Amino acid sequence: SGAAVAQFAGRLVDLAADLAASGVADARLPLLLLEDLFDARVTSECEGLFHLVEERRATVFELVRASANAKLVLLRTCNELLRRLSKTKNTNFCGRILMLLAYTLPLSERSGVNVRGAHNVKPLDLETDAETDGGGGAPGEAGAAVAGTLGEEGAMGAAGMSALGISLGGGLSGGLSGGLHRAFWGLQAAFQ
Repeated sequence: SGAAVAQFAGRLVDLAADLAASGVADARLPLLLLEDLFDARVTSECEGLFHLVEERRATVFELVRASANAKLVLLRTCNELLRRLSKTKNTNFCGRILMLLAYTLPLSERSGVNVRGAHNVKPLDLETDAETDGGGGAPGEAGAAVAGTLGEEGAMGAAGMSALGISLGGGLSGGLSGGLHRAFWGLQAAFQ
């Protein structure tokens, strides 16, 4: 039964954590046991067993802080779980996994930082697009146009939506207009 497996696995992980803390076993052992446990179960059972990790969050934090290899095991386990889960059906479970990673790993963690600084190497040139679409506006004007269509509380009214080529009937009127694209990406100028 699921409860018996969870109880036994919890005891086994606690024993492995105690052995790792005393230096008898490798610091990765509790996380390797959890990795094997999650690999051997279907995703619905993994969601029920994930509380084992959440309850032992402080222990996992200490293991990860003590050993870089334990950090890699935790990342591999969580990434494998996230890969197996449906992003639309298992949003809560995906969020729980990501929250555990955010709690356990520092913000400067190499796996969560764009170390190479790689980004979109072909940025959109708003001035060129404005000339080719016949808009003739500058990039800042597109952002101002969008800002002007927003009401006091930031909600876009029907007039503002029609000005950007969005119809309330669903979708875009006339396909994806260059005006909407320029207006959306023109907002970047306000944040630079």
